[in-house]
Amino acid sequence: KLKGTEIEPDVVGVRAVGLFYLALYYFGGNVFTPVAVLWIGKEHSTLIIVQFNELKFVRTFLGNALDMEQLEESFKLFQVAHADMEGVGEILLTGDNIPEDLEKLTEDIFRRTGVNARLWDAFQIFSGNGKDLDLKTQAACAVALGLALGGTGLYLKVFDLRKEEFRVTSAVDFRKMLLGTALVSLVFIGALTANVYTKLSIQQSRYDNLKREIRNVFHNAFPNVTRVVKGQEYAQMKHLVEEESQKSKWLLEYTHRKTILELLLTLTDVVSRFPDVTIENLSAERDEIRLDGKAGSFEIVDKLKNKLSSMDMFESVKLSSAKMDKRSGKVVFNFGLSRKK
Repeated sequence: KLKGTEIEPDVVGVRAVGLFYLALYYFGGNVFTPVAVLWIGKEHSTLIIVQFNELKFVRTFLGNALDMEQLEESFKLFQVAHADMEGVGEILLTGDNIPEDLEKLTEDIFRRTGVNARLWDAFQIFSGNGKDLDLKTQAACAVALGLALGGTGLYLKVFDLRKEEFRVTSAVDFRKMLLGTALVSLVFIGALTANVYTKLSIQQSRYDNLKREIRNVFHNAFPNVTRVVKGQEYAQMKHLVEEESQKSKWLLEYTHRKTILELLLTLTDVVSRFPDVTIENLSAERDEIRLDGKAGSFEIVDKLKNKLSSMDMFESVKLSSAKMDKRSGKVVFNFGLSRKK
């Protein structure tokens, strides 16, 4: 019902009465398929839906132009309230503010509701000259005609205009609705609380397992440590690991020295094959090596370069400079070597 869905219905009036009675007379009291009558007025519009000589739905839209969104919403509400009924068969258009472009209006209505609409030829129920009136005149006089016909009492029946506005019919129904809403809310809150509690329990269990694992690793790695600060096992273990790492630096230095010793042995073996070569300086920084010395001739320097270049240990061998020293009569050379990574 509309109020139950938090939608306040607009005010309905006597226009709906006239349209209802006119619909009964028009269909001869036998409205088997739901029919909608839409009055388009200058100040507001009214929609009624009739079936089995009963008023199934009524709503008034305020404004001097038909609100298509409210019209679409009304048809959806009707479908919700009467899900067991077949859909509306057609929409009969009437009123004193029918747009000039009737074709566009009917297309817009069909696009919004999926129901075909046509201008209502209400005066066709008469056998006289009334049915010869143009359709817009018939539409403008529809309410007055319906009220006049309703006074004859042929299809007169007592009905509640606000019945199909989805209101709560009694205080008992209202209390039942509140009780049902409260029960559903409690069930939802209970389910939500249980879900949150379950997730919290799972996370807490994972956290406790992680703390136990850290504590076990701590005791296995540092069995001599007797004082362990509860909750600070990770930070304490990290500090101890850093301390032990500082103590083990000599291992890295030893490994580096061993590499240098291998390099010295290799270069010594190579240079010893050239009796005229003297090494005066050897420096190494990471993978870059500088080799300075003297040789008896430029030819020997070239041979030494070729020998060093053929070794797998070096990625590149560059002769930085080679010049004759007049005092010693020797060729002074400088090599730049790059070790393979």
